[in-house]
Amino acid sequence: MQKAPVTALLLAVACSGGPQDLRPAPGQVNAVATVEITSSASSLAVGATQQLVATTKDVAGIAVTGRIVSWSSSAPSVVNVSQTGLAGALAAGSATISATSEGKSGTFALTVTGGSGGTDPFTPLGTILRPSDFGVTSGPVADVTAIQLADGRVRLYLFAQGQGTRSAISTNAEGTTFTAETGMRSTTATWGQPRVLRLSDGRIRLYYTSGDGVRSGISTDGLTFTEESGTRIANSTVGYAIGAMSIVPAAGVGYRAYFSDLETPGAPPGGHRIRSAVSTDLLTWTLEPGIVLGVGATSGITETATHPFALANADGSVTLYYQGERADLTIQGGSYRGLYRATSTDGRTFTTEQKTGIRNGGDPDVIVLANGTTMMYYGDVDPTIGGIILAAKLNR
Repeated sequence: MQKAPVTALLLAVACSGGPQDLRPAPGQVNAVATVEITSSASSLAVGATQQLVATTKDVAGIAVTGRIVSWSSSAPSVVNVSQTGLAGALAAGSATISATSEGKSGTFALTVTGGSGGTDPFTPLGTILRPSDFGVTSGPVADVTAIQLADGRVRLYLFAQGQGTRSAISTNAEGTTFTAETGMRSTTATWGQPRVLRLSDGRIRLYYTSGDGVRSGISTDGLTFTEESGTRIANSTVGYAIGAMSIVPAAGVGYRAYFSDLETPGAPPGGHRIRSAVSTDLLTWTLEPGIVLGVGATSGITETATHPFALANADGSVTLYYQGERADLTIQGGSYRGLYRATSTDGRTFTTEQKTGIRNGGDPDVIVLANGTTMMYYGDVDPTIGGIILAAKLNR
């Protein structure tokens, strides 16, 4: 007699104490018996977002996939949650997040701290530079980067359409009003997305994008730059065209640079990611594996992120400022595009992000002035005149 194929019996102990066969009947799909919610954090600051993950399991505790999950919050005024499981912290307090599938629910408790100050809002100060300030008649000024001079003034470098890299100098100690400086900082009009870095010997280096990747120029006075040979990071090394590099000191490796794929003007937002590279001399860079933040990251923040600026904090942590677009059920249209920030203790793991209070802006650069004031300079588009540069101040 031919024997039926041998299969492993899935057994569970019934209330009576005897074994129970929990396999589904032939042709039957396992029903959802439990829903489990996991998250890398159970406490958020006001303004932060956190991705929750729901896992549906059958009666034997085995994960079953492809099930519809609906999300809800017990206190949507404290924490809202999208139907993709993205939780947003709105006010101090606590909320229970529920995920339901096939009539079964799981819950996860979230605590929100920080009150009104936890949103980390930057107060927008308005437009500080326009295309006309640099004689640009068609196209934007964009991609601003800042450095404070010994006399307390702030110098901004930026890309001016059709010209290359230009600069402006502050006319007050607060770094809120600027006038354009004469002359070009770049040697050609192809220097794009500049990032400024003061070296330990006092010289100024500008990293900029070119056709083959990121290159650099060096200056002793911050006004006249000489191109340095070679590429710092080649597009061919990464596998696609990359944008501006932002650099911070990094324990154990020397320096770490952050950069995203190059945005295409006029293209819709989304699909961007941030990667990193390390160097001991600020000239030769080694690409680090994986995606630090954004689309393609295997953990942490996995939604689009672009044009990062890295700020080294006194405690050794690193804060990345970047542009993103997120689902947000509290605003009309259901999404929020603007500037976010996320902090990492090791420079590679970013798990929780916060809105900065700057909506629709891009290309951020953040500087802590000698008086302790934290300023953000960033770009946006005025439909009447084109790309402009704006300033914002961090509320303390």
